[in-house]
Amino acid sequence: ICSLDHFERDFSVQPVTYCGAIRVNDRGALQAWPEGEGSRVFVHLRKSNSNTEVILQSLQNLGCRVIAFVPGCANLTTNRVVIRDTPFNLSEVASSADMAICQGNLSTSLYFIENGEFVRMKLVKYGLS
Repeated sequence: ICSLDHFERDFSVQPVTYCGAIRVNDRGALQAWPEGEGSRVFVHLRKSNSNTEVILQSLQNLGCRVIAFVPGCANLTTNRVVIRDTPFNLSEVASSADMAICQGNLSTSLYFIENGEFVRMKLVKYGLS
């Protein structure tokens, strides 16, 4: 998707053909959403992000059902939140999520964009990490 290309290319010098997401994240674990009512939110944040714990706690307090990929974090399951340090099958998660909060790469975000979901991308390049 040209509008999300973060390399700031000069297309007049070097034309580029876009082919969409590279589906490398289809090999992750299948995960059912936590039971009950509430929005289904996928989270992919870094453990080192100072807001990760606050975001996860806030989503739980809002009654959201959360599946979170946080590399380096201890696995945890509560009645509303599932946290894993290994990837999930993003095709499955993206097709059923109501929202995604991603600090992952462009490929991760594209899974949700292509499924018509709202994505909040935190780009380190723009000082939003």
